[in-house]
Parts: sequence; structure tokens; C-alpha cells
Amino acid sequence: HPLQDVWDAVIPLIHDEKLQTIFIETSYTNDRDDGLLFGHLTPKLLGKELQYVEKRLKGKEPKDLSLSVFAMHIKPKFKGKGADQFTSSTPHDQIRKELDEVQAMFTDKLSVK
Repeated sequence: HPLQDVWDAVIPLIHDEKLQTIFIETSYTNDRDDGLLFGHLTPKLLGKELQYVEKRLKGKEPKDLSLSVFAMHIKPKFKGKGADQFTSSTPHDQIRKELDEVQAMFTDKLSVK
């Protein structure tokens, strides 16, 4: 996981209920070619990162775990693969739809917005 060191540092804060909100960039839609991400995330990649967090918390999560994850830094224009998909919706709308699919992978204790 590209963000493993970050997650390993914040998981104790989540466990101790000192961290309840995360703002993380999710710049591109899922169909963006990996070679054109330049370190940015897609909703699908964010989902994989959050699965890592969930796995690391398994059996250690606080009773009242509540973690909100807000996606931000959405790129307004796209070039390359997938650029033509935005004729009927904005990049924000498409990423919101893809984040809803990510949310479906998790319990109500983890909210992806």
C-alpha cells in the first residue's frame, strides 16, 4: 500500500478515538490510467487503502468507532484515457458516484464522503 506508513502512524489515533475525520485527495476517476495518476488516488485506490486500515483495526477497533473520510482535490479537467466520459456529468459527479460504491464496502462506522 502506497500510504502504509501514513496509515500505520494514524491507526493508533483512530483506535484511541483521537482521530475521527480524514481529508484525503481523490483526484481522478477509476478509469484514469495508472501511469497518469502521478501518485494521486482514485476512488477505487482509496477503497483499497481504507481496506488496509480496516484490516489493521480488525479486533482492535474502539467500541464507538466513527471515522469520516472526505475526498478532496478533485481535478476539474482530465486528459488521456477517460476524458470523453464527462460529456453528461462533471468529474465531481463521477467521483461521487464511485465513492458511493466504495462506501458500500464498509460498515456504517466508516463514512466515505
